[in-house]
Amino acid sequence: MPDPLWEDSLTYSGLELRQSDSLIAMSDGTAMGTRPGVRPGDTGLTVSLAGSTINVSAGVALLYRSGQGVYRAAMPSSTSPGTVNAAHATLARIDLVYLRVWDTDVDASGLRKVEAVYLAGTAAGSPVAPTPAGTVIYVPLATISVPASGGGSPTVSTAVRPVTVAPGGILPDSALASGYYVGQYRDNSSTGSLERWDGSAWRPWSSALRGIAPAGYSTGTYTGQYRDNTTTLVPDRWDGSAWTTTEQPTAGLYSATVSLASSAGTYFALSFTSGGLAMSNRTGMYSSGQPTRLVMPLAGTYVLDGYIIWPGTLSTAEGRGELRLNGSGTAATTARVNITKGSVGNAPAAISGRVIATAPGQYLELFGNQASGSSVSLTVALGITRVSASTT
Repeated sequence: MPDPLWEDSLTYSGLELRQSDSLIAMSDGTAMGTRPGVRPGDTGLTVSLAGSTINVSAGVALLYRSGQGVYRAAMPSSTSPGTVNAAHATLARIDLVYLRVWDTDVDASGLRKVEAVYLAGTAAGSPVAPTPAGTVIYVPLATISVPASGGGSPTVSTAVRPVTVAPGGILPDSALASGYYVGQYRDNSSTGSLERWDGSAWRPWSSALRGIAPAGYSTGTYTGQYRDNTTTLVPDRWDGSAWTTTEQPTAGLYSATVSLASSAGTYFALSFTSGGLAMSNRTGMYSSGQPTRLVMPLAGTYVLDGYIIWPGTLSTAEGRGELRLNGSGTAATTARVNITKGSVGNAPAAISGRVIATAPGQYLELFGNQASGSSVSLTVALGITRVSASTT
């Protein structure tokens, strides 16, 4: 039966004490689990080279083994675990230096001590650091990259050295893929951000408090959040499922071969089947399946621009154009194209004006009429840009 600590007349096993010590360090997300490592800012247990001699400075660390609890280890003085093995003739190698706790109850070594250990890796074209045997209780301190013979001196890296903090502490670890619990914080040295784990992703602290998310942030934290966009230099807004640019919607159509049939009084919607969308900053403003329409994705006031070039084959007939909203049979207010007589040369007619979309998804079409007696081919450009949210 397990014993509570610090009660008179009880005796405790090392296992009981180590498992209880799990309370003093950050959890690894498992029951009774602990994140091992050195303390942030602690310069102890630093690995260095003096020629080929490996040196490890004095220091302290927490080691952990599943089912065995926490080992608190201290090395009160510097030590040398040995010298770097000779380089391979043609291949590079990565060696490992680690802090080991010997516990004969676990590893059957007959020992109970702590020491720094050097483990040489295997030379290879793409070398990797070695891993101590399964019974070893250890925490990595550094790797030593050993180039092939004649390739230079070995170099030390502490990238493998884990850092641990007290429960609830801010963990300085930018490489931690997933947090251990919702609400955990970490210092991300790669971005310079304080981040919070929300259960699915690390969120910059400022973003979690409704700040602007950094560029490249794949998903928003809440609907209505803004993100810095370093490509467009215009913020994006998270709509709940995707980032949408906050640029006002704009689009332009162009075709040099719009066909317009002859009729005494009928107006025909001009189709941009040949040509189509010239530019747009929003998806869905034009579809080849509905080639006469320019869709307004947001309610508001839109300014119009463009032109119709009427061919000389109109002779003395007139060419008329007007813009209509949402399939209406009459022209939209302030959106009629001026009427121009045909001529022996091309005669341009300017498109200008404003239209109002009272709801998202309404559309605009350009209609034309001519009575020359035969179909004519027009060059047409039509553009819209939202300039206001006003719908009156």
